[in-house]
Amino acid sequence: MTYVPPPFLPRLASRLRKPWVDFRHRLRLARDGREIFDRCRFFGADFIVRLDDHIGYEMAIGIFEWVQLDRLVKTCERIRPDAFLDIGAHSGLYTCVIGRRALAPRLIAFEPDRRTLVHLKANLLINDLLADVDLHEAAVGAAPGTAEFVQGGDDNRGQSRIEPGHPQAYTVPVVAIDDRVAVEDAVLAIKMDVEGFEMEALAGGERLFRRNRGYAQIEAYDGRDEQVIPRMQEYGWRLADQLDIDFLFEKN
Repeated sequence: MTYVPPPFLPRLASRLRKPWVDFRHRLRLARDGREIFDRCRFFGADFIVRLDDHIGYEMAIGIFEWVQLDRLVKTCERIRPDAFLDIGAHSGLYTCVIGRRALAPRLIAFEPDRRTLVHLKANLLINDLLADVDLHEAAVGAAPGTAEFVQGGDDNRGQSRIEPGHPQAYTVPVVAIDDRVAVEDAVLAIKMDVEGFEMEALAGGERLFRRNRGYAQIEAYDGRDEQVIPRMQEYGWRLADQLDIDFLFEKN
């Protein structure tokens, strides 16, 4: 698996932006002894980020998952989805980009992390999308229930995950996608990032995937693609491409 870098111009813009972002970060650490929230614009949407967080920092310098976002935007422009599903929405990057560009008339997001939910709602608010998103404050799984959930570290809040028995875990609700999203014979754009819970999420969304078509980006690493790809093919979705640890599927 090879890292796929952005094209030359986005990389150049990121390199030019990086010294100014680094300077602001150092200044705040020297002044306050800690990082505070910063604000940036990325892919046409506005975001509140933390520069001490890997994802926030790369958003601020304009590089985070650039290739994946560019592919998603261009695909949505081509297929004009009836809805966009952000499964594991984190701080709302993908939802805000799709929403600000008006690329899908319906926006649906799932996120269980109580800390990240505050951040997600703030980003939806500053993009004037808070009232437009069907937000489910829960993890996705094969069936309704609860799970033990662990927050990611301060340096990468995107690594929050379900991990039973972890001493710092707390209980979150779990829902099945099919119980929350009743869509059939529609064109969908989907982003799934559930940190190891892919097969459970796909089991709970079998009807959604079987009865609809479109484009899906699913993160799967540590060999989990060996289960994800056959399951998606069983649902009628073909593997179209791979970008790092993200697998891109299409169904016509």
